[in-house]
Amino acid sequence: MQGSKLETAKKAAIAILGTLEERDTASITVFDTEIDLLLGNAAVTAGHKERARSLLSEVEARSSTALHEGWLTGCKSVASDTPESCNGRLSRCFFLTDGMANQGETDQEQIAAEAADIRSKAGIGTSTFGIGADYNEGLLGPMAVAGGGQFHHLRHEEVIVNTFSGELGEMLKAAVREVKLEIEPAEGMDADLISE
Repeated sequence: MQGSKLETAKKAAIAILGTLEERDTASITVFDTEIDLLLGNAAVTAGHKERARSLLSEVEARSSTALHEGWLTGCKSVASDTPESCNGRLSRCFFLTDGMANQGETDQEQIAAEAADIRSKAGIGTSTFGIGADYNEGLLGPMAVAGGGQFHHLRHEEVIVNTFSGELGEMLKAAVREVKLEIEPAEGMDADLISE
């Protein structure tokens, strides 16, 4: 990622942090061929936000896209040690990219399956944000669906704040997690599973 796309990604990350409060936690991971945990998971204090702005301003374009490993590192950075320690918190990985997976795991179905697995086992959802016009929508869309999040297209800087405000607003409306519905058909009736 370089040029205006990189600047859009930086502004988007800052916009996300700007909507969070001290009761929230956040971390920042950047990736290309290398993966860097730029800022560890911590309460979103004024100091945390300022440190994030400072560190993001130093991020420069480097090389290829280890998309899968970058996303996994981001998910791990917000994961609780145990499911019990999350105290009912909602965890979401906001994944911003302008490209295609061309380093490490690149199979779209495998990556989407992992997004579903991380959601079900670790309780971490994934929302994806494509920057520019040439990212892999065929990967980011299914990844978000499998991760229980949303897929967004960030073509212009002007849409950043509204996009993230809407995304976070939807998260904060969640009333229950891991809802299960059990249906017992009447005698003589059959039930077919349509989707999981």
